[in-house]
Amino acid sequence: MTRPDQMWNKSKIADARAQRGRSRVALDVLARLSCDNRVLTCVVEDFSATGARLRLEDDAAVHLFGEGWVLSSTLIGTLPIEIRWRNVDHAGVSFEIGQEQRAHLNRFVKALIRYGVAQLDIHATVEGRGGGLRRPRHGALR
Repeated sequence: MTRPDQMWNKSKIADARAQRGRSRVALDVLARLSCDNRVLTCVVEDFSATGARLRLEDDAAVHLFGEGWVLSSTLIGTLPIEIRWRNVDHAGVSFEIGQEQRAHLNRFVKALIRYGVAQLDIHATVEGRGGGLRRPRHGALR
């Protein structure tokens, strides 16, 4: 029998979410990692205003080290990153951006959560270039 102190309770889950402090969205978006003359292809699996979890191809993690890396995709634009962790086929990165861009990115993530990737104009990237969410025709989601 499980003792009450061993079970997850709602307050512990709420505390963990509060510590994280930012919204996250699950994605499946193709992206490129580049640094100097090294270029790697990856898939952004989990995305927030502070960083991302990336799925890497084959042995790409072996080449993912050092400073100066940039993450690029049509959805999220181009962001300088710091590698926080890596294993055989995944890596965790944080974004090396200022407070204003982080706030803009947090609004972007919340819009992704609310409307989904399909509703997003690809020109409305985290870099803040024009565009925005497309309005669905006749008030219906497409």
